[in-house]
Amino acid sequence: GRWLVTEKGGYGGPIEAAIHLFDASGEQQPEPFATLQVDSTFERGLLGITVDPQFEDNHYVYVYYSQPGEPVVNTTLRYTERDGKGTEPTVIFEAPVLTGAGNHNGGNLHFGPDDKLYISIGENARPAFAQDTQSAYGKLLRLNRDGSVPDDNPFAPAPGWAYGLRNPFDFTFDPQSGNLWATDNGPSCDDELHLIRREQNYGWGPDYQCGSVAEGAIAPVLRWSDTEAVTGVLVYTGDAIPAWQNSLLICAYGTRALYRAPLTADRTGVTEVRQVELPEGFGCGTDIEQAPDGTLYLNDPPNIHRIK
Repeated sequence: GRWLVTEKGGYGGPIEAAIHLFDASGEQQPEPFATLQVDSTFERGLLGITVDPQFEDNHYVYVYYSQPGEPVVNTTLRYTERDGKGTEPTVIFEAPVLTGAGNHNGGNLHFGPDDKLYISIGENARPAFAQDTQSAYGKLLRLNRDGSVPDDNPFAPAPGWAYGLRNPFDFTFDPQSGNLWATDNGPSCDDELHLIRREQNYGWGPDYQCGSVAEGAIAPVLRWSDTEAVTGVLVYTGDAIPAWQNSLLICAYGTRALYRAPLTADRTGVTEVRQVELPEGFGCGTDIEQAPDGTLYLNDPPNIHRIK
C-alpha cells in the first residue's frame, strides 16, 4: 500500500529532483526515497516511475528522467529499495537527446502483462523521428527488465514497439484484457487516445494535417479538437466507485479536467467520453493512479487529491 511520488525538478536547467515515499495512510517518509540530478529545462526532468511486478523478490524501482550533460540523455534508471530508500542506482537504458529542444520527451514507464518494461518517449520536436523505426523517439518502447531489447520486438535491434507518436505522455495496460492505451499530445489540435498495437503507425510525422489520418496509420480512438494536453490515463477496475468501473480515466494538463470513457464490451473502444464533475478545487493535471482498495489519486500540481 505504500506509494511513490516524483517531482519534476523545476524548469531551469540542471537541478536536484526528489522521489518521495508515502505509507498507505498518506504519511510522507521524512527523507526522500532518492534524489538525483536532472536537466529540468522546459518539459525535461524526472518524468516517470514504476515498481517491478516482482518487487517482493527483487525490490526494483525504475525511473525515467533527463540526465544533464552534453548531450542531455533521456535515461531509465533502476533502484533497489532497502528500508524505504533507493540504493544501487543502475542505468539500464539511454536515449541521447539529438536536438536542442527541451520538449516532447514523454513520458512514463510501466510493466506489461508480458513482464516487459514499456517506455513512452516523444519525438523531441522532430516529427521525422516518429516515422523512423530505428529511432527511439516518437515511440512506445519495449525492453527486457535489464534494458536490453527483446529479440521478438518488431524493429529489433531497435527498441520500438509502436511508432508515429508525437508526445505520448502516459499509457496504461487494461488489467482485464491486457490492451495498451496511450495518450498523445497534438500540436494546436488533435490530442489523442490510442489503442496501441505491436508494429503499428499512429500517424504523426512531418506531413501531419490536423483532423486527418495518414495513409497506413491507425486512427485514434478519441480525439480532442481543442488543446487539452491529455496526460495521465488509467483503466479503472476498483470497487470504491462502482459507476466508474471498466472506464478509461484521462487527465488533461491544459484544463485540469478529468474525462471518463466507458469501455465497449470487447474492451477495444469506448462508448462515449464526458468530463467528470470534480469537487471544487480539484483537478487532474498530470497523473491518475488506483490504490489497491480502489481509491483514486489525482496528481494536480502542487496537490494530490484522493477520491473514493
